[in-house]
Amino acid sequence: KKNAVQSIVISTVAHKGFESLAFGLALFKAKMKMKSVLIYVTIYSLFPLMGMMMNIMILGFTVKNTELSKIVELVLHGASAGSLLFTALVEILPDEIDKHDGRLGTRILMISIGFLVMSVISLIPHDH
Repeated sequence: KKNAVQSIVISTVAHKGFESLAFGLALFKAKMKMKSVLIYVTIYSLFPLMGMMMNIMILGFTVKNTELSKIVELVLHGASAGSLLFTALVEILPDEIDKHDGRLGTRILMISIGFLVMSVISLIPHDH
């Protein structure tokens, strides 16, 4: 159980660090009023807490190893993967490809390397 908690904390900290940086830069570029920024940051900061609470509840539910718990886990993994793919393919990639600074080839190469690295990582045996 200690390893599971450590895994959740490490993955959350690593993920949220980069995500928070991107979110802060997006708010900065949008030149929003401070009140709006504070509202967005407050809501944004509550999401990890809600996600961790949901994760703990789901882990408690799926420990039973029933058919229903397996279905719930698959649906949640599918929703997670779908939201990641949507964000990457609809929100991020078009903006990166539409930049006209003469570095399109470099961008496409780096995007391809990123997909390749993530694909290789997914092939490494691991426990869930």
